[in-house]
Amino acid sequence: MAKHPAYLFYPSDFKQGTKYFNFYQRAIYRELLDAQWDDGFIPNNVDLLANMIGMDRDDFMMNWAVVKTKFKELEEGKLINPRLEEEREKLLKKSQKASESAKKRWKKSESNSNEKQTKSKRNAKAMRTHSDSNAIIDNEIDNEIEIDNEKEEKGGVGEKTKINFNEVKEFYNSIAAECEMPLIREMTDSRKSAFRRLSKKYEYEIIGEVFHKARDSDFLNGSKDFKASFDWLMNPKNFVKVLEDNYKNKSLNGNSTRQSDQSIRREINSSVDEIYAGRK
Repeated sequence: MAKHPAYLFYPSDFKQGTKYFNFYQRAIYRELLDAQWDDGFIPNNVDLLANMIGMDRDDFMMNWAVVKTKFKELEEGKLINPRLEEEREKLLKKSQKASESAKKRWKKSESNSNEKQTKSKRNAKAMRTHSDSNAIIDNEIDNEIEIDNEKEEKGGVGEKTKINFNEVKEFYNSIAAECEMPLIREMTDSRKSAFRRLSKKYEYEIIGEVFHKARDSDFLNGSKDFKASFDWLMNPKNFVKVLEDNYKNKSLNGNSTRQSDQSIRREINSSVDEIYAGRK
């Protein structure tokens, strides 16, 4: 399951809440908060906790009674800090709201794109009708129409359709923020070109589906060593592999629905080399 890699930390609140803690107690508290954020809880076992933070058990026990006041039992064997879970819930709601907002803008952008294509076709037809009455410019108009139609018949957005790349960036980032995939700060010319190429062949919903599949894949979302970037996903070979579930997680019954780890890592390394080959 995708999870947020970071949480909001409020130094003033932390300082106020631990003003009677000694140095070791504050250090233990902060270490355990980080552990809870990653795992969803901390074990209610002093031996495990001391081992988790790399501290001698006796030294840990001298401070644990104070630090434990910041945690409550979630269920048998599990402790949580309630404030941290509140922050997790706030971040989750904010992320979901941003994702839903981006999806609405994304669909609106696609709808506008389709309307423009329809209008372009009507204009092209009108131009053909008008050209019949003017033989002098007939050939020039037909040539322009053929060029436009050729682009439209290939499907997708087409080079002459305006694409709101800021919306593309926000939509991708809203999904990447739900895991550890790197965010993009700028839609460079190379990224715009890569997106245009894919959008000629695939509808926006398909591209969005690939973003979501990458987010849900442990091989691509940062749960393991590799983090799929926007540039990596825009590579046509990688795009098709993700779309066809080559990196899908194992099914609940334990059967593998993807290639072997070694095979996938070879492909990932090869694809990364292809992306940066032109920059060396």
